Amino acid sequence: LKSGKGAHKMRKISLLLLVVMVVLALMQSIPVAASTPTDVIGTMKYTPLPDPEGETKIAGGNTFLDTIEYSSWEGSFEGVSFDECNVVIHRSGAWAYNAIVYFEGSVSGQTGKLTMRFTGSRPDALSDWEGSWVILNGADGLANLHGQGIFYGPGSPGFGEVGEVTYKGQVHFDPAG
Repeated sequence: LKSGKGAHKMRKISLLLLVVMVVLALMQSIPVAASTPTDVIGTMKYTPLPDPEGETKIAGGNTFLDTIEYSSWEGSFEGVSFDECNVVIHRSGAWAYNAIVYFEGSVSGQTGKLTMRFTGSRPDALSDWEGSWVILNGADGLANLHGQGIFYGPGSPGFGEVGEVTYKGQVHFDPAG
């Protein structure tokens, strides 16, 4: 009886090992689908305006602003964008920035639309902005573009005044699927 249970247990272990080996073999034969990352660099010039549908709130000594921006892009990203932004001016004088950027133009020879998230900060109103960006999704020729990076620069001195930041990062295309 003992040898019967032992043989049954060995068959289960052997079957399990066979399944694991087949799965591992299949995983090794899956090709890598994404393209090689490409470095991107350029400038974004933007004009911030108060969001006509937004709000300005003051709470705990902090000021919360809803703004919009119209931006033009040069360099690896060529095109224009409309940006919906939230700015917080902390009572300490530090600023924080979050935006959803709706870009239309070309990247790496492909034309289409992108939605990106920008998040940044600066220690005070006179310092440069520093932050990061990430592509959330795309359409048309940019539907399969992915990427992320940083941005930095002086930005805009105020509402209605053109500001500029430099963007850098990497992008790559996944195959259409």
